[in-house]
Amino acid sequence: MINFYQNFKIFLITLIFFLLIDLILGNYIFKNFLRQNYFDRDTSMGTPHPVFHHTIKKNYKTFTAGWGDRKLTFCSDNFGFRNKCDVINKSKTFDIGIIGDSQTEGLGINFEDTFTHLISKQIPEKNVANLAVASYSPAIYYSKIKFLLNDNFKFNEII
Repeated sequence: MINFYQNFKIFLITLIFFLLIDLILGNYIFKNFLRQNYFDRDTSMGTPHPVFHHTIKKNYKTFTAGWGDRKLTFCSDNFGFRNKCDVINKSKTFDIGIIGDSQTEGLGINFEDTFTHLISKQIPEKNVANLAVASYSPAIYYSKIKFLLNDNFKFNEII
């Protein structure tokens, strides 16, 4: 019987020691690796839309957006189009509107690296709008373009 109590005492001490080490080490790993890389990211730039399901919030700016372990800047203009930070469009007239899903929006990269921005740099005389939002589909493309046209937006071309 004495041997049982000694073994149980060793078991309890080992268990408590293991739990303390696990708690301290687990907390360290969580705070320094997992939380930093995956949880301390601003992902609140999207908002529901009654006509075309979802869109980007207007005049949104964050420097803590992220994709995986990358941090990036994410900004939208006064129409809710992904753009350079602090852009204010004075007109609803655009030469080119580019619509698509996450690849066109540039999910996970800074706006300056999106192909929409790279195209607009190649044709600086044209006013290009990035109408894309992650998880869009052809039905949403149609609904959004129709909504924008009914809201007095004008586009010479839609890509």
